[in-house]
Amino acid sequence: MASEESTEVPAELWLLVGSGPLERGASEIAAGFAGRAPAIVLAPEAGSAARLGSDLAAAFGARLVATEALADPAPDETDPLLAERAWEGVASVRTGVPGERLLVAAAYDLVRVLTARALGAPLERSRAITVDPGRLVLLRQGSVGLDLRHANVERPSPDEGWALPGPEAGKARR
Repeated sequence: MASEESTEVPAELWLLVGSGPLERGASEIAAGFAGRAPAIVLAPEAGSAARLGSDLAAAFGARLVATEALADPAPDETDPLLAERAWEGVASVRTGVPGERLLVAAAYDLVRVLTARALGAPLERSRAITVDPGRLVLLRQGSVGLDLRHANVERPSPDEGWALPGPEAGKARR
């Protein structure tokens, strides 16, 4: 049965800083997704994040979408222009199946502005978002949009994840 394609952001949007001095290679990053591999890897057309995206897509058996929308920022490109360009690139990917996971491999500045844009945070404060090379941010569809579930993590965890402790945090287990 064919599914209707959607232009909405997928249920899980993983953002990976794919540039800079990576502590882990594509095979180790992919192994961290055991059983939770993304169906699509979105990456720039050139550069270190493009190579990492290509390697990850191959490791996952995922569809690779290379786009100029995720190119490194130009020296004079402002955060609002960068966020608009990058978000349009992410939103243009047709996942084809509701609930699919999408992994974006990009430079830190793109991950930073995509995270802020997804959460509705002011772009001028996005520099407070820290994501190290080879680390991930997980944004998941919630009741009113995207929720931040994990930030600056090495690999997905088997739990649903929340960036901040929930009401059960700190309670002793019996």
